[in-house]
Amino acid sequence: MTFELAGYLLICALTIFATLSTRNVLSILLIYLSVIGYMIAVRFAGYDYDMYLYARMLDAGLDFSADNVYYVREFVFWFGLPKIFDLVQDQKWTFIVVDIIWVSLLFYALLNKKNSSRIPLFCAPFMIVFFPLLMGYQNIYRQFLASIFVLFAFYGFRNKYVVYLLSMVAFFIHNSAIIYLPLLYLYAARKASPTGKLNILQKGMFALSYVVMVGGIYYSSLSDTDLSKSSDSTGISLGPAYAALFAAFFIASIFMARFKVKELFSQYAYIVYSFFSFLLIWPVLGGAQGERVGMMLLIIIVPMFVTQLDGIFRQPTLRITVRLLFVLLGIAPSFLFSSAFNFLLTGS
Repeated sequence: MTFELAGYLLICALTIFATLSTRNVLSILLIYLSVIGYMIAVRFAGYDYDMYLYARMLDAGLDFSADNVYYVREFVFWFGLPKIFDLVQDQKWTFIVVDIIWVSLLFYALLNKKNSSRIPLFCAPFMIVFFPLLMGYQNIYRQFLASIFVLFAFYGFRNKYVVYLLSMVAFFIHNSAIIYLPLLYLYAARKASPTGKLNILQKGMFALSYVVMVGGIYYSSLSDTDLSKSSDSTGISLGPAYAALFAAFFIASIFMARFKVKELFSQYAYIVYSFFSFLLIWPVLGGAQGERVGMMLLIIIVPMFVTQLDGIFRQPTLRITVRLLFVLLGIAPSFLFSSAFNFLLTGS
C-alpha cells in the first residue's frame, strides 16, 4: 500500500467519523490537518498526467507577450505558480503551498460560522475523497482550482460584489470557469428581487448568459490544446459515470421537491442547471473535456445538495444512515474504476 492510498483511506475514515459528529473546533482541526498531510503524501508520490506538465512549466520562462494569449488569458495560474516556485525553489512544495491554500479556502467556505446554509461537518472531508475532485487535484488542476475559488465565493461570502471579484479570479485561473456565469447571474438576480423571482427581462438575461457560457466552454476547450491532448491520452473514460451521477441528483431533487415543478426550479435550480448543462456540453466536447465540466459543476452543487438532503431527515438514526450511504456512493468509484484508483498508486 502506498502512503498516498493510506492517506486517502484515512480521509475516508474521517469522513465516515464526521457523519456521526457535529462541528467543533477540535474535529475540524483534526480533519483539516489530516487533509494537509494527505496532500503532502500526494505530491511526494509523483505526478500524474497533466500534473507532470504543470511541474515542467514552473521554471520554463513562459511567454506573456500579447502574441501569446494562451498564457495571458489565464495569467493568475500561469504567472502565480511560477512566482511561488521562485520563492520555495522546489516543484513539490510549490504544489503543496497551493494545496494548503485551496484546502483552507474549502474548509472556510463550508464550515465558517457565517455560512447560513449550515453545511454538515462531513461535507468538508467528503469533498477531498469524492472521486470527481480526486481527479481534479490529481490531474485537471487548473479547472479544479478555478472551481474552488468559485466555491469559496458562493459559500464564503454574502456580498455579491465579492462573489463577482472572486469569480473573475477563477476565470483567469481557467477560462472554463465561465460555466458558472448563469448561476452567478441567478444568484445576483434573486438577491436583488424582493420576491426572489425573476421577471421577463431577467429570464432573458439568464438565457443570454447561458448561451454565452456554452459558447465560452466550447471555445476554451478548443484553445486548451496541449493539456487537453494529455488528458485524452490517459485512457480515462468516466463520462457515463458523471452522466449517471447528474441523473441521480436530478431524480433525487424531483423527489425532494415532492414532484412540484415550481419547488423544483425554486429550491433545486442549481441541480436542474447542472443536469441539463452537462447533458448539453458532454456530447459536444467529448470524453475528457466533458468530464472536466462535470467535475466543475459537481464541486458547487454537492455542498448545497448535502445540506438540503440532511435537512429532510429529522430522525438522527435515519439521517446518519443517509449520510453514510451518500459517502459510500461518492467514494466507491475511486475503487471501482481503475483510471481513478491508479492515481492513488503511482505517479507518471
